[in-house]
Amino acid sequence: MQRVLNDSRLGRFTVAILAAGLAVVLQQVLVPVAGPAALWLCFVGGVIIGAWYGGLKPGLITTLVLTTSAIWLNETDLPVSADPSAERWASALFLLLSISVCIAMQRLRMERYQSMNTRSQLLEAIEATQDVVLSVDPELRCVFANTRAGQLAKKTAAQLLGRSLRTIFPETPGTVIYRELNRVLLERTTARFQDRVEATKRWYEFEAAPASIGINLFVRDITERKNADLQRVTKAKAREAVYAQLNKVVREVPVGVIVVTLDLRVELANTAACEIFGTFMEPGAHLVARQTGTMRTSDGVALEPDRWPLRCTVLSGDPIVNLEVEYERADGVRFTLIVNSLSLTGTAGTLRGAVATYSNITAIRDLQRALRASDTAS
Repeated sequence: MQRVLNDSRLGRFTVAILAAGLAVVLQQVLVPVAGPAALWLCFVGGVIIGAWYGGLKPGLITTLVLTTSAIWLNETDLPVSADPSAERWASALFLLLSISVCIAMQRLRMERYQSMNTRSQLLEAIEATQDVVLSVDPELRCVFANTRAGQLAKKTAAQLLGRSLRTIFPETPGTVIYRELNRVLLERTTARFQDRVEATKRWYEFEAAPASIGINLFVRDITERKNADLQRVTKAKAREAVYAQLNKVVREVPVGVIVVTLDLRVELANTAACEIFGTFMEPGAHLVARQTGTMRTSDGVALEPDRWPLRCTVLSGDPIVNLEVEYERADGVRFTLIVNSLSLTGTAGTLRGAVATYSNITAIRDLQRALRASDTAS
């Protein structure tokens, strides 16, 4: 940070003494030209210099030295018979005026220090950021550029000052950038937009805000983020294509397939499953309302609705493998089914639902029963 105040006590008080001495010398030089006014002009100037460069306390020392000098010089120049009271009153007024000047100079010094300190911190922050920071006038000529801007333009930041953006970045002739910048100038509004520089094949995000000098422009390279987004979109489209193909295959297979969520809402039910249960199972439909009737195991044990394979897996998380059941719909149609159900987990490994397959082996079991009956009859 640039030093704006003299931190050396010796230096500050030395300035105060030198200012007082310089004022006395100048007064002696200017007396023949300016007369008595030279004393007050030089002494007030000495107080201002001592207070500005030294601070309040050094300024007061300059004031004390010059007030004493004024009294001595005035009384020395007076005739022996003259009354010195008027000169003493003038010296007292000079003392009061000088004290006021010291206080005012101290305030100005501190305000200047704070202003320069704030500016220095702001410049440090701007230089520390990874963004390209530019300020341009209404003609889009650069009036400020940080080091990152110079690196992007392959020049020093100082070389960018006074030059048009179009000459600094000739590879950006695209209309998006300049259309948005002109809109910021005309409407005095902020703008945030993205554009791709074809010459470098890189993406940049721009933030433009109106300023008293024109526009403050912040530019950041978002190529990696754009590439990551593109990869995510590509993968998502690939997953969607695979899912669509799988969905098509599942809907056409002769085995019934039902996928449900944890709250038993249907996500997928193919044609074979709808034909088995005698109802259309649209996505979002509740499984309990669509699976009606009765279900028994192959040895005749009736299953409660919550013990039906798919519902049981959702409630317990346990898989069911090759369970043979006798299912009778509400309309009296019967099926012999081989049921398999498995739980489904999400990307975080948490349970998100279940899937069940229903293989219709009614014809096989009917044929087996017919063969057994034939053998018994023979």
